[in-house]
Parts: sequence; C-alpha cells; structure tokens
Amino acid sequence: MISDEIFLKLRANAGSYVSGEKLAADTGKSRTAVWKAVKRLIEKGFKIDAVTNKGYKLEEDGDVLSANVISSLCGGNEVRVLGCVSSTNDEAKKLAATGAKEGTVVVANRQTEGRGRLKRKFHSPEGGLYMSVILRPEISAEKTLFVTAAAAVAVREAIEKVCGVSTDIKWVNDLYLSGKKVCGILSEASVNIESGTTDHIVVGIGINTVRPIGGFPSEIEDKAGYISLNPVFDMRNRLCAEIVNGILSRYKCGKTEELLKSYREHSATLGKEVEITCGNESYKGVAKYIDDDFRLVVSLSGGGDKTFSYGDII
Repeated sequence: MISDEIFLKLRANAGSYVSGEKLAADTGKSRTAVWKAVKRLIEKGFKIDAVTNKGYKLEEDGDVLSANVISSLCGGNEVRVLGCVSSTNDEAKKLAATGAKEGTVVVANRQTEGRGRLKRKFHSPEGGLYMSVILRPEISAEKTLFVTAAAAVAVREAIEKVCGVSTDIKWVNDLYLSGKKVCGILSEASVNIESGTTDHIVVGIGINTVRPIGGFPSEIEDKAGYISLNPVFDMRNRLCAEIVNGILSRYKCGKTEELLKSYREHSATLGKEVEITCGNESYKGVAKYIDDDFRLVVSLSGGGDKTFSYGDII
C-alpha cells in the first residue's frame, strides 16, 4: 500500500521534511495520492507535519505501532498489529494451530484479558507493548524452561539497547526496575503427547513502556513500574523488533555459558530470602543459585537445599 511506502520513507527521514514531489517520484504515484496517503497516516495516529513548499515531516516523538516497520527491522517476519484483543497469546495460539511460521508476531495496542502465570491478570492499557512470538523448537517438553529464560534475557537486553534502562530478572521471567515489575513473560506450549516434544511455544510479553494515563490501579500501584519517562522515537516498534531478534537468536543458539552468565548476573532473586509456592506447598529459604538448567536452588530455612523448576515467588 502507498501509505506503508510513504511511512517508511518518512521514518527514514524522521525529524526532517521530505517534499511531496520527491515522495511522488519515489513511489511512482501522483502528488494527490501522496497527500491522501499522508492523511490516512495522520488519521491512524502518526504525527506528521505538513507545510506548503517544504513537504511532510514525521515527528520524532511519535510512537504508533506499525507492522511494516517491525517486520522491516526483524528480517521480514510476519507481523500482525491489532487494536484491542483479549490476549496476544490467544491470538498467536490460533495462528500457530493453523501452521503459522516460527517468528510470527502478534502485537496489540491493549489487552482486555492480559494474563501472567497462574492466570493472574496483567494490566494492559494503551501505551504499553503487548506482543507474542511463535516458536517451533525441536525440544522435549521438560526443556521449555530454557526457552522462557532465554526470552527473559532477550527482553532485558532489548530494553537496555532501545531505552537505555537496565532491568533485573526475577526468577523465572519477570523483569524489575527499581524494585517494581515492568515486564511479565508467559510461555505457553503445545505438546505432542505421543512424542513428548513441543509442537510450538507462544512467548507472550507485556511491558509497561510508559506510565499509563490515569496511573496504575490502586491494587498494583506500589508494585508496578514503567521503563521510560521520556520515550525515544518509535520506541515500541524498535523494542518489539529487538525482542523478536533476540529471542530467535538466543533460543536457537541453545543453552550457552554466555546465556547462563547473563541470566545469573542480572538476577533479582539470588541471595534474597524467598517464599516459593508450588501448588498447595510453600517453602521458605534463601535463593542460593541458578543451576545449568535455569532451576532455582534454595537453601531451606529448615535445613537442606531444594531445587525448583517452577514455582511462584512471593
């Protein structure tokens, strides 16, 4: 579509004016067609300044999600940007079940039923980044913890690269900034019962990129944080693409020493007193170390060590 072509050209020159004549020549369309395309982009929420005899300028404080931009930044992967959905994981699982390729991405402006582990609600208003990535790893079901850990490292690295903010990983896969949760990751696998291998894994990521309008609900106000006071240009598109690139790269490389090192170095859990619930059981102790399979080893208050491959840290 011409709107997509125009946007990519304006994005490449963000902050500077591009003449309608040049845009028309570059796209092979008329000046009128260019003007109509720009008008459609403005209606979608893109901040574009139009000045007679100067042309069109994409403002650098814009942050509108674009499937074309994300796809262009992550190797041409299929990207679907939606307005409002119940959950990007639900949408991605539907696509995965019908054969969607690995690396397919679903992104939404907001979610009405965003969720984390144990079906906890994840507040998902406009302004955040809510996305899911389809993976098709050839691994056994019990090895999926590695994929979740790889995703946590990839998201942490993407946030630091795009936003200049360093976050910590709370085992297994939440990201914290200054003691407050800024990102939740939920991996959901479809397992082939006969072979015991995974058919696909959908990795869902919810990031509080900015403080939501009106703030957070009172019940999470003291627990939830956000990563940026001053959003950078095209932040969510760039962040989404970096996350996709990072997850695909990290998990395809396998369980490397470098991945383990990064996960451990940025742990917000190690050395802390923790209480872990597993079903109806609860355990207290000190988080001792993370083993080579990303399991958490806890020195129990009553003596001895216990290794956890799953659990909820209070």
